[in-house]
Amino acid sequence: MSESYAPLDIVMKFFGTPEKPGSNFPFNFIMLDTVTAESNASFIINSIKSWYNGMPKHGWANWVLGNHDNSRPATRFGHYLIDGLHMLQMLLPGTAVVYNGDELGMEDTFIRWDQSIDPPALIAGPHRYKAVSRDPERTPFQWDDSENAGFTKNLHTWLPVNPGYWKLNVKTESLRNVQKTHLKIFKELVKLRKNIVFQKGELHLYVLSEWVLAIVRSYVDHATYIAVINLGSEITISNMLTVRPSLPDKLGVVVPSVNSQYKKGSCHIEKRGSTVHVGTGISLAGVTSMLDHFVNLGIETIWLSPYFKSPMRDMGYDVSNFVDIDPNFGTLEDFDELIRQMKKRGKILDANVGLKLLMDFVINHTSDQHPWFKKSVDKIEPYTDYYVWVNCSGYDKNGDPIPPNNWVSIFGGTAWKWNENRKQFYLHQFAEKQPDLNLRNVALKKELKQIMKFWFDKGVAGSRLDATKHFMEDTLLRDEPILKPDVPASQLLYADFDHIYTTDLWDTILIAEAYTDMKHTMMYYGNQSYPVVHFPFNFDLVGLKTFPSPKAYDNLIKNWLDNMPAGGVANWVAENHDNFRIGSRLNEEYIDIVLVTIMMLPGVACIYYGQEIGMMDNIVRPDQIRDPNNDGIHVDQTRDPERLPMQWDNSMNAGFTSKVKPWLPINTNYWRVNVQSQKLEKNSRYHLYKTLSKLRTTKTIKFGGFQSYLVAPWVYAFSRFVKREPTFISVFNMGTETEIVHLHHSILNLPPLMKVVAASVNAGYQIG
Repeated sequence: MSESYAPLDIVMKFFGTPEKPGSNFPFNFIMLDTVTAESNASFIINSIKSWYNGMPKHGWANWVLGNHDNSRPATRFGHYLIDGLHMLQMLLPGTAVVYNGDELGMEDTFIRWDQSIDPPALIAGPHRYKAVSRDPERTPFQWDDSENAGFTKNLHTWLPVNPGYWKLNVKTESLRNVQKTHLKIFKELVKLRKNIVFQKGELHLYVLSEWVLAIVRSYVDHATYIAVINLGSEITISNMLTVRPSLPDKLGVVVPSVNSQYKKGSCHIEKRGSTVHVGTGISLAGVTSMLDHFVNLGIETIWLSPYFKSPMRDMGYDVSNFVDIDPNFGTLEDFDELIRQMKKRGKILDANVGLKLLMDFVINHTSDQHPWFKKSVDKIEPYTDYYVWVNCSGYDKNGDPIPPNNWVSIFGGTAWKWNENRKQFYLHQFAEKQPDLNLRNVALKKELKQIMKFWFDKGVAGSRLDATKHFMEDTLLRDEPILKPDVPASQLLYADFDHIYTTDLWDTILIAEAYTDMKHTMMYYGNQSYPVVHFPFNFDLVGLKTFPSPKAYDNLIKNWLDNMPAGGVANWVAENHDNFRIGSRLNEEYIDIVLVTIMMLPGVACIYYGQEIGMMDNIVRPDQIRDPNNDGIHVDQTRDPERLPMQWDNSMNAGFTSKVKPWLPINTNYWRVNVQSQKLEKNSRYHLYKTLSKLRTTKTIKFGGFQSYLVAPWVYAFSRFVKREPTFISVFNMGTETEIVHLHHSILNLPPLMKVVAASVNAGYQIG
């Protein structure tokens, strides 16, 4: 075998000639450096054919999915494609080259700079090592759920063990009571390869739809095998008869994937066309059906994203009617029933207080389909000045109007849109179909207050005001300073401006949410004489892109507590609908660290749906994007990955909807990360959250003091205490290796024996 990361024509030369043979085969890296998670069926089949077409007659095919120089397939493609990729690799003619751990679906492991051993990473330095390091795919093999995954009895390993080893290892994937695992499917495929059909049979490749391909292997007087692989992240109905019209009515299923709805046995083939239906987000009736889930977790307040009537160009943040429910979510009657059921179930939590509902109130802008905007365009009073309208500053050489200044939308491009009917520009700090409201208009503010009263009268307990930092703009319309003067104007992005005239400008309007600095955030509290809001969201944890050291983590926590005004209520937000989830931003092993932190600190813990089970982001293809942040242009900027449907169980679409196709694709790990499975598993994030929620009802967590401790270079702790009540100490190993520490060296007056009341899924401790 020979290895060469080179163009295909160069690689083929390593075969040599019949007279002067070279390698038995040079490695085929098409699946490593050409095929990606966004490759569709046609692209993959053409890639496969390119190898066969370029290979000399005396050559021998081979297929490499992973190796020591590239991220693992489970990381590159997602767990849901592992079985399909193995079918592709194992059932094609030639040699299947499998990297250790890929048969299990092992993933890359986060490696800190101080743990790096790969020479390119060490040369790159602490700020660039992640881009070149090959350590993440080289971590120890996962044999079982014992210490160090059974790889070694030493305290430390050469590279850290993946933190998910306790649930993904040879031992657990081989258990008899687990019907389908990646390892068991891999074994079935190895066994199948010994069949003469795969040793000598013909190969046919078919594209059934954009994201579905089929491999057909056949041999005279033997059974024909068909592997159908869905490369997408949605359930797809494909018609195999269009490419193989002679199929029998029944086929035998010999190897179903982990995610497949099929089991071994027979499968009926429908000889007719099929229709795919497009579903939407969860309805209000659906929320009502899930109230028991919230009650069981001890949740007291539910905050819903916008459910107002909307064209849905921005997931409901483009409102066309503030006092009606969008048909996608139900009716006003459904809303009233939700409130009734919340009050009914809320009595389980508190005899005097029911479950509380917070609404998202979007008042920075509306949809351009809102009647207000249409009347404003026509200058019908009192709506003429409900929006920010400005004359052009002149006309260019083509006669087109020039915007009044250089302000840009956070989605890119100018923040001004010309309206031909009104002959003026309107401001849109978000998408151009979301015109900014003029919140200095007295009539508008009065109407907005009436809208809030409408919902409060219906039973809404409070509101979260969206995009508050954008409420007010400079009335003089001054250009904003450019931070990168050398960049051509046509290439400037939102971050290239200093937004001193479009953000954080104070006026008499209530504000609550802002992605801004600490100084401006704390001003939203107001003071004891003039209070503004109960609390502005604390986005310090949301801003974490790499996990900090214990010292930096401690500074982050104290930064809020120390700057908060007297009488202020702290709050902690780690995930939301605008930012990647913790497990995706940092690493899965930090999900529990952050969860325990925000649940045990003083103040309000703000939990994003799915955070209680450790949901993570997933790949959203360009054709699946719903977020107007980019409209399919800048995939890396879309907010859709953190907005995927809630994962309730391991049934179709994770139990979120009975429709074939939901609004956004289901995360491909739903079959193992869902509420139902975690309820049945004692050591799960669901039960961890439930335990923490119960602890939050104690006097210590409600009213107690706070003290933090730097126990070791990568070990952090804090205590919560109050007189005559139990003291709780949270201890965090923020590294990726086992640490032995002496808490009494850092924390005084510890008793000789302490009780574990909550433990993360990777802690290795039992309650008690």
